[in-house]
Amino acid sequence: MHLRKLFRQLLSLPKTVYFNFKVLELKYAIKLPFYIDKDIRFGKLYKDIVKLNFEPKRFSIKFGEQVVDGIPENTKGYVSMSKDSCIEFDGYAEFAYGISFYTKENAYIKIGSDFYCNKNCVIAARKSIKIGNNVLMGWNISIIDSDGGNHLVYENDVLKENKKDIILGNHVWICSCSHIMKGVTIPNDTIVAYNSCVTKSFSDENSIIAGSPAIIVKRNIKWER
Repeated sequence: MHLRKLFRQLLSLPKTVYFNFKVLELKYAIKLPFYIDKDIRFGKLYKDIVKLNFEPKRFSIKFGEQVVDGIPENTKGYVSMSKDSCIEFDGYAEFAYGISFYTKENAYIKIGSDFYCNKNCVIAARKSIKIGNNVLMGWNISIIDSDGGNHLVYENDVLKENKKDIILGNHVWICSCSHIMKGVTIPNDTIVAYNSCVTKSFSDENSIIAGSPAIIVKRNIKWER
């Protein structure tokens, strides 16, 4: 398994080098802080929109890391960072195979340290997504801060806001097949149960939220990685 992983990293080296030198300043790019799997597709990429708020090491941030867990991949992976957007990383982060990660113009994504997400996750920002430290995401999760595209929704003839910030606190565990919708804040030390759809913000820490739409089902809980 170790040799297979090493061989895949060698095959991914051209795409890894291209990405680092495309989006980072030279002083950071030469350290190759990003690992990009050979199967990742690129959308838009621009210089000076990625900020590293830590001293990077080789492959500190991985896109498309292989996972052997029996879960089928929906896609090989896609990364796009539009002009005038901003993406910040505070430390180590790993995005498994099938990741779709993108910003639209003037959008913002911040990823805290010790971040991990499993296969087939979507993180899509049209406005702002902030993720705290030590956040764990299962497979088939979507975090999308808008209604998508240019869709307009009216309530009592009043136009509703299409885009709203998403904030995930520190030490949050989002279980597989869950969806975090626009305008949601999830506090520290929270578990989002399997197959939940979170449509509103919560303030109680150390809780489990579950269901569609999600509600608090347990309090005074703790979890460990």
